Amino acid sequence: MSGPGPDFARCCWLIAEAIGLEVQAATKDRLSSIAEAAEQHRLAAAKLAHALEACPREHPDWLVLEDYTQCVSTRAVYLASLGGGPAALPLEDHVSEVPTELVQLAAAAPSREVVSMVCSATLATTEAAPLIDLSSVSGKSAALTEEGYRLVAALKSVEDMRCYVARVLEADWRRVGPSGATALDDLIRRFSGIGPSGSLEVLRSDLRFAPWIELNLDPSKDRMDVAVALEKEARELDERGRYAEALQMYTRAVLVFQLLFKFDARSKNPKIKDMIGKRMEELTSRAEVLGAEAVLAISKVADVS
Repeated sequence: MSGPGPDFARCCWLIAEAIGLEVQAATKDRLSSIAEAAEQHRLAAAKLAHALEACPREHPDWLVLEDYTQCVSTRAVYLASLGGGPAALPLEDHVSEVPTELVQLAAAAPSREVVSMVCSATLATTEAAPLIDLSSVSGKSAALTEEGYRLVAALKSVEDMRCYVARVLEADWRRVGPSGATALDDLIRRFSGIGPSGSLEVLRSDLRFAPWIELNLDPSKDRMDVAVALEKEARELDERGRYAEALQMYTRAVLVFQLLFKFDARSKNPKIKDMIGKRMEELTSRAEVLGAEAVLAISKVADVS
C-alpha cells in the first residue's frame, strides 16, 4: 500500500468506518448495553479484518492494524460470551484508544463523507441523534440492535420484518422447524408494527424458546462464533431450569473452545488464548455441577422405586 491506489483507498475507507463503529461500541459498552455493544464491536472487528486483508504486510502500520483488530475482536467475543449478562472486565482491559496511525489512515480515506462520519460519531456522545429517513431503512440492512429493530418495526412492513427475523435467526444459530411456517407468520405480523411491536430482546427470546424453532449449527461457520453460540444457548437453558439440555450445550461448547485453544490461529494472541482457557474452565465447572446434580437426581429416583 504505497500510494493512493484501490487497495489504499479501500483500506482507509474500512478503517474509517470501523473507527466510527468502535466509538459507538465503546459508548454502549460503558453504558452497560452489553448485547448492543457486542454487536457494534463485532461489526467494527469485521471491518478492521477486511482492512487488514487490503493492507500489505510490508506497510509500516500493518502490525498496528493487526493488533487493534485482535483487541476489538477479543472484546466482541468476550461480551458475546456473557449472554447479555454484566461485564466484569472493563472495556480498557481489551481495547485502548484508537492508535494515531489508524486515525491518520482513516483521515486519508478518499471521501470527505467518511471522515465526517467518523468525526460525528466521535463527538456525538451526548447529542441527540438526527432524524432518520426511513426510506433508507430495510429489513435486509438494519442493524441487529434495538435501534435497528425499532426502525424496521416503524416501517410496518411484514416483508421487511420477515427479512429482519431471518437475519436474527441466522445470527442466533436458529432455523424454523418443519411445522413452524404458520407460527412464524404470526410472529412476524406481531413484531412488524401492525400489532404491539415489542423489542429486539423480546423477539429474540420468543424465537429462541419457541417449540417450532431448532438450533442450527453450520459446520462451515467460524468456530469462535459456534462456541459463543453454544455457550449462550447453555446459559439461557441453565437460567430457565432446563438443566439436562444446558449440560449438553455446555459440553458441546467446551469441545469447540478446545479446538479453538489448540488449533485456531487466533490463539497465538496471548489475550485471546487466556480468555478461551478461562471460558473453558468456567463452563467445565458448571457442567460438572449439573452432571453431579443429574446423577443425584437419578439415584433418588432409583431409591424410591
